[in-house]
Amino acid sequence: MLPYETYKTVHFVGLAMVLLSLGALIVHQQTFLSKRTLAVSHGIGLLLLLVTGFGMLAKVGIHSVPGWVGGKLVIWLILGGYMALIPRLRNRHAGLLWWSTVVLVGVSGYLATAKPF
Repeated sequence: MLPYETYKTVHFVGLAMVLLSLGALIVHQQTFLSKRTLAVSHGIGLLLLLVTGFGMLAKVGIHSVPGWVGGKLVIWLILGGYMALIPRLRNRHAGLLWWSTVVLVGVSGYLATAKPF
């Protein structure tokens, strides 16, 4: 078992990978990264988020899935689906996708910090 801090650090690395991949797709910055590279980064980031998220839960002794974790899993699924959604919407909804990503990350952080339910 890894220390809690290691899980947390790798968790944030996964988050950064997902957000960078989505951001690059939203603004169509493909000059140095291919769509395949972005898709791979997105997938690895999602995997890191899932594994380290559950690792952190185990580290603090949470062995069931409380409501706030369920909310975070829904956000994880939405961000995962964005990889397929973004290329289809193109520039028409880039601002909406950008800000909804920011809001989803904020809500996810709130759920993890406040644990409201």
